[in-house]
Amino acid sequence: MKKNMLVIKTDGTVEIKDHGGLESLQAAVGGYIEGISIGSAAMMYCNEEGKCNSLPVNWVASRLFEKMHGMCDVIVGDVVIVGCCSPDGEYDGADYDVPPGVVSEAQRFAAELKPRCGVN
Repeated sequence: MKKNMLVIKTDGTVEIKDHGGLESLQAAVGGYIEGISIGSAAMMYCNEEGKCNSLPVNWVASRLFEKMHGMCDVIVGDVVIVGCCSPDGEYDGADYDVPPGVVSEAQRFAAELKPRCGVN
């Protein structure tokens, strides 16, 4: 069974794609990945060298991060979000479909931020 992942680009684009494993995560963020918890049910992956390489701020991903951790950092570059709990609600280290609530929240943040932050 195929899994899905949510890709949030720095231009404000939010889309669901097929999750094809580590290679698809790395391709989506443009390099090696670093995991960031955004709740008990989802994991965000970003480019681990994003800040060193001066990647642009990802305002949508930063807003999702801020909701969980407060305003303490920004997320840069394109990111991927996957579910991290099994259908039974157990964390077992595997990736699962991105939770629908995370998708709708990312879409809402993208719509809110486009006119105010110049996100295309």
